Amino acid sequence: MKAPEVVRQGESTRVVTKTAAELFQEGLEKGNKYSGGKWGGLYLRAPDIYFRILEKAGDKLVRLGDVAEVRFGIKTGANDFFYLEVLPYRPVCPLCEKVHKEALAKEEEAAYWARGERPPENALVAVKNGAGWEGYLEASCLRPVIVSPKHSKTYGINPSSLPKRVLWLDDHLPPHATAYVNYGKDQGKSALREVSGSEAGYRIGASRKELIVYTRVSSTRHQIFLNERRVEVDNNLFCIEPKNKRFSPYLIYAALESTFGALQKELLGRSYGGGSGPIKVEGADISRILVPLWKGEKSHHLVEVVTTFASQPTRPLLEELGMRSWDDTPNPIPHRKALDDLIFDVLGLDQKERQAVYQETARLVWERTARAQSLGSIPWGNTEDVGLN
Repeated sequence: MKAPEVVRQGESTRVVTKTAAELFQEGLEKGNKYSGGKWGGLYLRAPDIYFRILEKAGDKLVRLGDVAEVRFGIKTGANDFFYLEVLPYRPVCPLCEKVHKEALAKEEEAAYWARGERPPENALVAVKNGAGWEGYLEASCLRPVIVSPKHSKTYGINPSSLPKRVLWLDDHLPPHATAYVNYGKDQGKSALREVSGSEAGYRIGASRKELIVYTRVSSTRHQIFLNERRVEVDNNLFCIEPKNKRFSPYLIYAALESTFGALQKELLGRSYGGGSGPIKVEGADISRILVPLWKGEKSHHLVEVVTTFASQPTRPLLEELGMRSWDDTPNPIPHRKALDDLIFDVLGLDQKERQAVYQETARLVWERTARAQSLGSIPWGNTEDVGLN
């Protein structure tokens, strides 16, 4: 990625030159579709350190969309039918009119996933849907799904802790699943016949369980999830997958979750009203994030740092940076520093430049959430986020 030419710069102004052709090229997506550039964020709001990184890294940086696919998660068309919760008790079965004492309740079902196993396919699971229906479905028809970033307490998605299961059916419907589909049709669920991408109305379509999961709406936290257990991903989040095996997904994850990745999210995303000062990104925004090329991208050290990071609980970004305010001296916690150092080393940043990335990113987050801070609705030291996150 070539840095723009700076023709004049003062303490409060920066003048850069970009041709119309260059701006047009920056706004192109795959298929040469023009979706609009982000010059307002990148050239009007970007701090000096952003341009310094472009100068130093040069051709080491490429757009994410050039090396990876950014996709929507699954769209059910009828969440209250397709998304279910495992019950902590066993209800009376609406099909058999009895309680299945051998069925899996919440604790037993979660224990399988916690051990890295799937529940037995023929086992019945006690579930309820969003419309209040309670009953049983075969375990073969249920998959863990992450619907909201709130549902994962760590950066690595653990299926045993997810509250939702998605109904996933093929051409062969076991008895309880058949009864449930008939119930849905009786309830007038037109979405069962209209779900996009489905040959049959009770099928959702393509599976979405890529390794990298990007949060669409966030507030104080910078949450990119590592989906090593390959759970399904809802449309509230984006799925990211390298276009070929030459580019490590662990490097992409490290780049996106790094503080440099958080800085770019602040520049490319859309802020809008809300009690927690949320920011929203779309697929086109994520595709424009710059990620580094690195010859050592498949090293064991990279995987070790990323998996260690993924095992940690999510926290507000400023808390991870050891900052109570944007003008504090950064003192990142160990796993955040280790992840950032991977990317900073590839970019060739010295200690002063690394500190600048931390402080400028913290400033942008602080300014975006300033109103919520003044009202006391964002407790920086609290590991529970607010609003949409």
